[in-house]
Amino acid sequence: MEARISRAEWNRALDENLTVILDAIRGTDIEEVEVEFGDELIRVRVAPEMSRTGDGAEPGPSAESAAGPVEVLSDRVGTFCRAKEDGEEALANEGDAVAAGDAIGYIDSLQVHHALAAPKSGQLVRFAVTDGEDVEYGELIAVIEEDTGVDAG
Repeated sequence: MEARISRAEWNRALDENLTVILDAIRGTDIEEVEVEFGDELIRVRVAPEMSRTGDGAEPGPSAESAAGPVEVLSDRVGTFCRAKEDGEEALANEGDAVAAGDAIGYIDSLQVHHALAAPKSGQLVRFAVTDGEDVEYGELIAVIEEDTGVDAG
């Protein structure tokens, strides 16, 4: 039989160990860790922009600095929807020009619609998931060909 710990014990263990845990995973490609203490569990997820940046090193390529197609990734677990409500027109379609910050769809998580924004301006090349499909954190949702602002002719 497992003894239940008090909230004060849990908070003390968390206060003592959270910084150690974060320091241990900082600069690695670990994005998520679970810590169990008694029958309590905490999951720590490192924001993508915070990973792989240990020891003062510069972060790797990101949507802000990478050349070529830009991947739009799910920022949460839920159901991808191209429109907020059934019967409404999709926010964006393949081939559409999108501006940085424009919503291209929604992730429905616990009955709450969270807008999924284009990180860069360009042309929406393709959706990697279908409308109504369940998605995981970090899953590829769409690809945008970045608008370079240079005319071909």
